Amino acid sequence: MFDVIIVGAGPAGGMAAKTIANSGYSVAIIEIKKEVGYPVQCAESVSEFCLNTIGIEKDDRWIKNAVRGVKIVAPNGKFFYCTEKRYNVDRHLFDKGLVEKAVDKGAELHTETKAKRIEKREDGYIIKTNKGELEAKVVVAADGPLSNVATQLGMLERKTFGKAVQYKFDAKHVKGIDDEWLYMYMYTQELKGGYIWIFPRGDEYSIGLGGRASNLVPRLRKFCKEMGIDPEKRKSANGGLLPFEFVFKTRSKDNCLVVGDAAGLTNPATGGGIFPALYSGKLA
Repeated sequence: MFDVIIVGAGPAGGMAAKTIANSGYSVAIIEIKKEVGYPVQCAESVSEFCLNTIGIEKDDRWIKNAVRGVKIVAPNGKFFYCTEKRYNVDRHLFDKGLVEKAVDKGAELHTETKAKRIEKREDGYIIKTNKGELEAKVVVAADGPLSNVATQLGMLERKTFGKAVQYKFDAKHVKGIDDEWLYMYMYTQELKGGYIWIFPRGDEYSIGLGGRASNLVPRLRKFCKEMGIDPEKRKSANGGLLPFEFVFKTRSKDNCLVVGDAAGLTNPATGGGIFPALYSGKLA
């Protein structure tokens, strides 16, 4: 029996695993993906304040570039700047690095492992997976916005999602953007609570949007064309779910804690989830 099982190896799970293993407890990490952090479902930016608050040392292996802050553009074209230094990161390597630090301290990583069923027992929990059963005294649910653990344990009452889609372009296909800033175009009414972003990332650009509107892909293609960017020149596309409104009875119950996207924890202005994930994982 492990002291702690962590379901999910994203920033919340990785940070929880690293912190707990570093304190000398036995930890198992269950991750459904074949490789931690891949495929990426994120715009991939963190603030210097985030890294300093959590206590994560910057690593050139996962930092793509640094920018001065965010340029926030209103629908009427007016804008202002949020001058907080930010880093565009490679989420694959960022997540992987957190989990590797946990493994170095003795945590066990189980990839391609799906937590199918969780059952409360007198002395802890049994998690039934596609590869067998694991037991632990404590469970940290970091299993993303679908929150299967919290749902099965009756902790989550209701959830509403937004969606996000994103294209990546080689830098040569994007012109006229000041690379010292991230851009947020606040089309919140049109996108039903969302916005469009442009993130300069050194040799590439991420351009995407999120919200609860139903026409996200056509709107993203239209925006690219408005900016003089041919959407057919994209080198990749990705997308994912965004926690929008999660209603919990509780986020902690009987030695189970819910963190990160699974707990519906995102920045209410941007929808960003990395900082809340890291912070909640460390607290857990």
